[in-house]
Amino acid sequence: MAQTNHIKLPLDAVAPLFVKKLQTYVELFDLMDQHGGWLPYSDSLLNYFDELGVTHWVDLYSQEGQQKWMKDRESKHAELTHAITDAIGNDINFDRVNEFLTELAIDAAQAASENPSDFMPELKFLDLDPSEDLTPSYVQNLSSDKRQYQHDVWVNQLVLFYNDLSVAAHGESIFNLVARAIDAQDNDALVKAVQIDRTLLPYFEKHLRRQSLKGNHGFLDSLAYRVNNPPRKGENKHPLLWIFFKDLLAVGCLHQSVTSSQILTHYQMAIGEHPKFSIVDEQIVQRQRRKFNKLYRQAK
Repeated sequence: MAQTNHIKLPLDAVAPLFVKKLQTYVELFDLMDQHGGWLPYSDSLLNYFDELGVTHWVDLYSQEGQQKWMKDRESKHAELTHAITDAIGNDINFDRVNEFLTELAIDAAQAASENPSDFMPELKFLDLDPSEDLTPSYVQNLSSDKRQYQHDVWVNQLVLFYNDLSVAAHGESIFNLVARAIDAQDNDALVKAVQIDRTLLPYFEKHLRRQSLKGNHGFLDSLAYRVNNPPRKGENKHPLLWIFFKDLLAVGCLHQSVTSSQILTHYQMAIGEHPKFSIVDEQIVQRQRRKFNKLYRQAK
């Protein structure tokens, strides 16, 4: 979630893309709340995951795992660099890169109005419609390249979506929670991460075993509480606003020249008067923004 020193895209260029995302998240979070705070993945989709081998992704929450993932897919991640070079030449400077990315964001926002999941992998759940395409025979008939592509798309979706859930529930990315759980042996971070993504439990098996054998009742009680509560249950009172902050930070749109009033205007376009997520007071945005900036001090 770190912000670069140079990528600063105009808010009006990228906000429509995030507005579409938030509009979709309103519906998704309502669906989750109707199911006790859980996203009800269908059996057909889970079987599809099994056939693709989408059964392990927690390593991507660690810095080492992310680096390995990027290295294994260097050709894919080089495509954007090639696109920039083709568009503006080899004499790259950040002003020209920002101009190119701004045009790209505007085009993506327009296209995303029709099919947002094509431009935001964390919205891939929009394709959850159980159909014949998710049968085991469909996956078995895929070429190895197409199977790997679909595997990567869904792993990417799960990581990004769980990260959004973590920011929404706890005000902190799942990457930060896992890092604190590993590097600082922070039990509070560990149980919060597990609440968001239960597949992390085997990842922390050694730590869980040691705490169990030590009889650490405080930790075990906290773990039980988090395991028994769904990802949608957290202390953050403005979950979608924090997701909006996180996305704006990622593209350099949370600097001081962007006002809280501007942020609220775009947020209201996405949320409308939804009773669970509506915000009408600019002071709320300012206070929440200060909290966010304190946690992510890269925001300027």
